[in-house]
Amino acid sequence: MMKKILIVGFILLSMCFLGMTVSAEIALDDIEFDPASPSALSDVTVTTTFSGVTDNDNVYLIIKECDADTGICNQPMNNSMVKANEAGIYTLDVSLSFTSATYFDYWFEISSEGTWTELKDISYRINYTETPDDNGDTTNGDSDNETPGFEILTLLLAIVVSMIVLRRKR
Repeated sequence: MMKKILIVGFILLSMCFLGMTVSAEIALDDIEFDPASPSALSDVTVTTTFSGVTDNDNVYLIIKECDADTGICNQPMNNSMVKANEAGIYTLDVSLSFTSATYFDYWFEISSEGTWTELKDISYRINYTETPDDNGDTTNGDSDNETPGFEILTLLLAIVVSMIVLRRKR
C-alpha cells in the first residue's frame, strides 16, 4: 500500500515540475522605450529581444493606456512588432492615443506554429508622470513583490484526487 502511495506521489510531483519547465521556453531578455518616460499622446519606440522566439513567430505588444485618477482604461492596443535584424531584435513605433492617460500597462503575446503564448506574467507599468502606484511606490510595477505561482494549487489538487482514488480502492 505504501509503495502505491509513493509511486502516485512521484508521478504527481513529476507532472508539476513538467508544467513549470514548459512555461519557461520563451523569455523577454531586454526591452527599451524611447523616450523612457513618455507623455500622453506621444510617439514611443519600443525595442525588445527575446530568447526562444524563432523567425516564423509573430510577436505582439499589447498596450493598455489608463487614467489613474478616474480608473478608466482605454481598450488595449494589439501591435505587431517587426523583426529588425538577424540578432532577434524586434522594434515597434507606437502612437499613444488616450488623452487623459497617466500610465500604460504592457505585455507580450507570441504566436508560434498556431500556438499562442501570453507573457502577461511580465506585464509592466510605465507612468507618464511620477505618481505613486496602487501600492504606494514609484517602481513602475517592477517591484519584487509579485504574487507567488499557482503551481501549488496543481499539487494540492493532485494530492486530493490521489486520496479519493486510494480511499475508493479500500
